[in-house]
Amino acid sequence: MGLVTCCMVNMTNQSALLKLALLLLLAYGTDARMNIIASKQDVQVGEEIVLLCKAGGEGTITWQKDEEDIDDEEKVSGIDESSSKLSIKKATMNDAGKYSCLCDFDSGHQDKIDIQLYIYEGERVRQLTDNTLRIEKVRREDAGLYECQAYIRGRTINQKLPVSVVVNAPPKVRLREEVKKVMAGSENNVSLLCLVDGLPKPNISDHTSLAL
Repeated sequence: MGLVTCCMVNMTNQSALLKLALLLLLAYGTDARMNIIASKQDVQVGEEIVLLCKAGGEGTITWQKDEEDIDDEEKVSGIDESSSKLSIKKATMNDAGKYSCLCDFDSGHQDKIDIQLYIYEGERVRQLTDNTLRIEKVRREDAGLYECQAYIRGRTINQKLPVSVVVNAPPKVRLREEVKKVMAGSENNVSLLCLVDGLPKPNISDHTSLAL
């Protein structure tokens, strides 16, 4: 009789451990299944961007772009306690980058998932059949960090290589004043503001020419 009692106690302990494992699985197992659903990652300028984040559990969801919080209520809207939507009505080149969905689960667990969005203008920026990214008629807004990602379809193995693109722009000089010739007496003060633009930033030097 004593042996049967011992076995019943062990079975009770195993049942308690099993219940505890199931509770932990429910609390944390679903939290790990975060997912971002996007219609496409390559978006043309002017098109709408819609990203849906499904956290897999209830919690507080926030969005980031390139590690910076997105606080625009017109872009971010909560659907329920476990999902949120990020929408941009008309994409611009500045909308390209890494978007992150972060969730502080009610269970105390934290997690996030990332997605990279690429913005192109017409066919000026396109990926060729040999996976080369071609940018035609390069503009200053094309500068930035590009990322080449290789992965095995259906598996989590991947590798990323960042490529920084710097676009140089020739210097341009203009005066803020519309009148470039100023007549003033010897006792008057004259101020001229010279505005320059270019990349890299041009140096400014003053050259004074005196007409006698």
